[in-house]
Amino acid sequence: ESTGDKMSAHSEEVEVVRIVGDDSNQLNGETKLLNLAEQVDSAFNKSIHGAIPIGYLAPVSNYVVKLASKILRDVKESKMTMLGLLKQCANAIESRDFASCRVVGADLELYLYNQLKLRGSWPDISFRACYWCASTTASIGHAHDGSFLVAMKYLDRGVILGLNRQELEGFVSYVETFASQMAHGPCLQAVTCTIPDFCDPELQELLACRGLCKPIEFPVNEIPCDGGHIEKMLASGSQTSFVIRRMALEWPAVTKWRAMETLCREHGHRLIPIEVGSMRGGMQEAVVTFRHFIAKYLSASTKKDCWSLLDATNKDNSRIA
Repeated sequence: ESTGDKMSAHSEEVEVVRIVGDDSNQLNGETKLLNLAEQVDSAFNKSIHGAIPIGYLAPVSNYVVKLASKILRDVKESKMTMLGLLKQCANAIESRDFASCRVVGADLELYLYNQLKLRGSWPDISFRACYWCASTTASIGHAHDGSFLVAMKYLDRGVILGLNRQELEGFVSYVETFASQMAHGPCLQAVTCTIPDFCDPELQELLACRGLCKPIEFPVNEIPCDGGHIEKMLASGSQTSFVIRRMALEWPAVTKWRAMETLCREHGHRLIPIEVGSMRGGMQEAVVTFRHFIAKYLSASTKKDCWSLLDATNKDNSRIA
């Protein structure tokens, strides 16, 4: 083989190596770019959007991490689904990965809530504590994103199922403030509901005639609302029950709470627990917004001035909550 042929073959080999090297550099560049994009996305997720003030974020994060650590330490590993999601919640909060807070917090909350509905109760108190972590984690994620109405719903669910609001007072108040402002939009659900004024003599007579299926055989003692009678009754040391008439008549709530439109406008977005059904047909628990409760149940009930005991025990009656 001639020297020229050897040089030509060597030149081709070098060229092949050079091409392969260029592909490798291109792949490395793409990998570095993807890694950089992930870092930028992570930094964006942790620092932009709502950016919960550290004075509110630190205590609520500490609460979730401590409670989750206690559960993970004390609970047996047989509950792998619950513990796995709980660990992800704690990791998401510690790393300030708010997108993961929304996802894993919601996943764990839904899993535990379905377990509660399926069984009627949780096997032990660790499930309840785990639910508090889940609902709080999801709320943190949504609050950071500025979705305060959703964040408030997760907190309401947690409080309904035993979460101690006082331990998270700062964060709950922070979310409440902005959720209330967002709820006062221009297109709220129309609700017209005014509670009857039972100081009206006609309604009092109607209540006396139709409100009871039979007269009270052993009526409770009644005393007028004035200091003298009340003090005399209390000083006597009597163990007999008594009713103080007209004591709350001047309270602002008596007038304000009759107009449900006002309460609906201020608190309609909040979740509340109710029981729906009848005493004969059975009662069923439900969690609904306060606005939904007023519109579907309370508003319908006020169209009838007086409900009798038969109304309450009618198993086909779905309007009573």
